[in-house]
Amino acid sequence: MPLEKRRNIGFGMLIGLISFVFTVLYIFCFYALTRKELREKSCYKIMIMLGVYDMITLPLTGMFAAYQAISGITFCDSPLLQYCIGMVVLAAWIGYSWGTIILALNRVLFTTRAREYFDGRFIYLWLAVPPMITFLSMWYLNPAMFIPMYGGYLFNPYAGLLEIGDDTWYDNPKHTASDFVFMAVLPMIYAYFYFKNKYFLSKGGAVSSTGNSKREKSLFIQCVLISTLVCAATAGCTFMQIVPMPHWCIALSHFLWILVQGK
Repeated sequence: MPLEKRRNIGFGMLIGLISFVFTVLYIFCFYALTRKELREKSCYKIMIMLGVYDMITLPLTGMFAAYQAISGITFCDSPLLQYCIGMVVLAAWIGYSWGTIILALNRVLFTTRAREYFDGRFIYLWLAVPPMITFLSMWYLNPAMFIPMYGGYLFNPYAGLLEIGDDTWYDNPKHTASDFVFMAVLPMIYAYFYFKNKYFLSKGGAVSSTGNSKREKSLFIQCVLISTLVCAATAGCTFMQIVPMPHWCIALSHFLWILVQGK
């Protein structure tokens, strides 16, 4: 395919600019998250971990992907580099998504006795789960490759370049299964929390003043918004691997992914 047809200059400039701004702002936000009075709380420890994931992947899925889109560089031009980046990006995404589930559990259980399972040393056991999943994903899953013509990541590195016939060899069923479980579990956790609180309020029950404080409500809303964006991006990334989708849908899914990382 000619270089002119591989380049996606407008989209590349858009995601490059946005990801650069997000990266700069994230440095200040990350510094605020690591203040002693915040990092002592389990929920902020989890958010710091998610922030580390974002700061690793945002330069890759944002600025490097922008460079690929503008220059038209594909897997055929730099296979080893593309393979390594694709491996890190996919594994980090899966670890991040499960870290989001842990954050949801932390928020939901905060007003119950089960909150003790996030206190003390227990929190470090929870924090060990996403990195473990990340390293396993790097080892066992096929990497995702950024396709500049489509503006998104696909598992077939030759998509849009070569007709290779049966491309099922590049399928990633473990990744698809993980995404479907994630999209089912995360909304269920927040739905449980919503209906449980609604039930107690309708019965005149009371919850702790700490749980109902403005700060806790604000933090819960923030977590819900983060999780909603993650689910939307996950849905796009999952379905475009299963069924053929218009290029604009693939690009939109990638754009949502960047918004999730720079939330």
